[in-house]
Amino acid sequence: MRPIQLIFVAVILPWVLSAQHYLPLESKDGVSFTIKNFGATITGTFQGLRGIIIFDPNHLENSLFDVSVDVSTIDTGINLRDTHLRKKDFFDAENFPTISLTSTLVHSGKISGEFIASAMLLLKGKRKEIAFPFYTKTEAGEIIMLHGSFKINRRDFDIGGWSVSLSDEVVVLMRVPVKILNSTD
Repeated sequence: MRPIQLIFVAVILPWVLSAQHYLPLESKDGVSFTIKNFGATITGTFQGLRGIIIFDPNHLENSLFDVSVDVSTIDTGINLRDTHLRKKDFFDAENFPTISLTSTLVHSGKISGEFIASAMLLLKGKRKEIAFPFYTKTEAGEIIMLHGSFKINRRDFDIGGWSVSLSDEVVVLMRVPVKILNSTD
């Protein structure tokens, strides 16, 4: 057996088998954002959330988030603005159809029940390491809600260019329902 295969069998396989796997569910406000434009707060959402979440609060080293949203689903409530945001000078949805987030580390936060995820955000072809707090809340049955938020500078991702009226800071909010995956799913 090759060394890399041995590492997978010895380290990765037990990790994948021991942690709980979750499937993100579509939600109207699962991934949303706010930004100031001319002093007014603009809100929007993204749909098409997909990927896998592996989370074990007792063994956080086993946790992984690998999720993405569909850029073309951006919705700010104004169709003309949404069409403009999909164009090259903003999200360039034609060339960069998804925004993805892949965790690199998950650890406990300072508050009981809070967790911190360090992750790589891939947006418009640019990668940036971010960290954000999140917490979980059990809903009905096998549905768990993951709540979290983080801030980014839109200019770090070449979104919108320089602007007097548009804030550089974007707040991303996540209220993601996830379903526990059983061995039969």
